[in-house]
Amino acid sequence: MSRYRKVEVATWTDERFRELTPAPPNGQTLWLYLLTGQRTTALPGLVIANELVMASDLGWSVEAFREAFQEVFAKGMAEASWKGGLVVLTKALFDSTGDPRETARPQSPNVIRSWAKAWDEVPDCDLKNKYLLRLESFSKALGEAFSKAFAEAFRKALAKASRHPSPIQEQDTGTGTGAGSGISLSPPPARTSRAGKVPKVKPPASPESEAAARRLLDRIAVNVPASTLAGLPESAKRDKARKWADAFRLLHERDGHSWEEINAMVDWCQEDQFWKSNILSGDKLREKWDQLAAKKAQPVRSRGGGEGLDYLAQIASGERP
Repeated sequence: MSRYRKVEVATWTDERFRELTPAPPNGQTLWLYLLTGQRTTALPGLVIANELVMASDLGWSVEAFREAFQEVFAKGMAEASWKGGLVVLTKALFDSTGDPRETARPQSPNVIRSWAKAWDEVPDCDLKNKYLLRLESFSKALGEAFSKAFAEAFRKALAKASRHPSPIQEQDTGTGTGAGSGISLSPPPARTSRAGKVPKVKPPASPESEAAARRLLDRIAVNVPASTLAGLPESAKRDKARKWADAFRLLHERDGHSWEEINAMVDWCQEDQFWKSNILSGDKLREKWDQLAAKKAQPVRSRGGGEGLDYLAQIASGERP
């Protein structure tokens, strides 16, 4: 288990600390500031400030701050909505395995209720709604008591988000210059092709989508030890999981399936004798989701004649050749 310590946010405003030799603009210092700085909030991984304010806190120019933030963003560690004045640390709630991060785990459901009191102070923007969905998944992963506390405390916030849905990919983009430009490095500015078309930029994969993709990959490797996937080195497996993560993101954001439901489907399809040899990627799981759900909902058939009927039903539905 990782070790962690409490850090006072007042460190960054302490007179003696500020008199020490300042760090030149760099990604590591910015990351420590985003984790422990005075602009952090009670909500894990949520930082309220625009780039001008944070650059001033660090004693950097805005241009230098943007370069350092681009490093952090390129690693998938943070996203920003500069018009909203909001930064979200993408893995603050879930670790790389998809489990709730210990440093974010509240001591009791009452802590989640206290988070709701601060929610109205968070600037409205697409990134706020995206964080709300992550926070909902995080609360559910902690257990029924925490999930219930979230549903009760954030009822109005969830209703507001559903009345005013915003496509997550429409976060502010551009490099912008000067104060008040409302720029964002989440995602980076798109480049225009020769044909004049702006290529689509996929949103960064969330910790939940990467974890679900890796879950499927590992199950496939266990089921088919002689497969190419099973023989990949660890670095290649991570890259493959990142490529699959977008299909899981779409399953959650566009198709409306919860992470609990998605992970359960991954486990089920890799235990089913027919589907475990047919669902070999994230895209295939999303493509066949409705068929999988229908099959998963069927009652377990008894041995004997029932198995024959089940086999004939699979032939009729096209599941078997």
